[in-house]
Amino acid sequence: MNGAALLSGDGIALKPFREEDATDRYVGWLNDPMVTRYLDVRFTPQTRVTGLAFVRSFQSEVEKYMWGIWPDGEDHPVGTARLYHINRTHGGAELGLLIGEKDLWGGRTASVVIGLIARHAFGPLGLRRLTGGTYAPHHAMNFLYRKLGFRLEGRLVKAHRLGEEYVEGYRLTILAEEWAARHGV
Repeated sequence: MNGAALLSGDGIALKPFREEDATDRYVGWLNDPMVTRYLDVRFTPQTRVTGLAFVRSFQSEVEKYMWGIWPDGEDHPVGTARLYHINRTHGGAELGLLIGEKDLWGGRTASVVIGLIARHAFGPLGLRRLTGGTYAPHHAMNFLYRKLGFRLEGRLVKAHRLGEEYVEGYRLTILAEEWAARHGV
């Protein structure tokens, strides 16, 4: 297992993502151009072997966590969430999120998942800041981060290739005290 704690609340459980969770469904998400439109994984065709290698990378000595997203009543994960680039010296980490099941896009799943990870990061893990990266045209994710209290920390000029053009990237950040003031935890 990747050392990630089981996190749950608001009808969603984040369970450590295991090798047996890297099913054909998971590999399908990684190869779906709509699901990966704003993810670098889209540039390389994915297989069960590459998917398993990625999952196994979370079993390394480096502190990083990967969860499967399990809404109540589901018999399989509907996406993955990650906490990585953890820097204990400075108390920061990055969030990563993939909702593979498109019927859950635009709902509350992503918001609940980010909340569960933030409470864990700022609580038991003792981190002081979380950062998420997005592409400028990824309006849904940009809106969600801002709704949750993240603020734009940086713009990366023409940093990401999207189709035949290059678009800005955004870095959005929230500090532990800002999260606590806004969300009470």
